[in-house]
Amino acid sequence: HVQQHMEALHAPMEADREQQMEQEQQMQEEQKAMKEQDLQLQHRKLDIEEKKVEKQIQK
Repeated sequence: HVQQHMEALHAPMEADREQQMEQEQQMQEEQKAMKEQDLQLQHRKLDIEEKKVEKQIQK
């Protein structure tokens, strides 16, 4: 009986939490996307550096 009462109280909180979870997931995905972009940029920089070095070596 107490269980039902608790569940009734939790229902709105549950919805809130689901929304929060969704928001957190979105944030995490955005952060992941940003990290991936950063990695790509770093790779590109490394590629450029390597090419510079290769050119210097070829001289």
